[in-house]
Amino acid sequence: MAAYYNSNVNPSSHSGVPTSGRQWSILSPCNGTREISTPCATAWNSSAIYISGTSVSYNSRNYECNYYSLASNPALGYVISGNTSKPWRYTGPCY
Repeated sequence: MAAYYNSNVNPSSHSGVPTSGRQWSILSPCNGTREISTPCATAWNSSAIYISGTSVSYNSRNYECNYYSLASNPALGYVISGNTSKPWRYTGPCY
């Protein structure tokens, strides 16, 4: 998965985990086996209040809250790494 816009950058030599800051993020291998070893955090609830550092899961993806959040869907308002301009930070796939 592209972490941000890039042009002519080979994913095989410029990739890392989603929080690495590299141009491409490795999500899991495409060999038909489950390589995701991270369990899902508590499921996101649209009526819950979340504070900075709280982890949630949504659609088999984990997110961490960057700042106070109420009813903000993590899948619609997240960043990959570093930037805290959105309420959620994507931390990786989960099972």
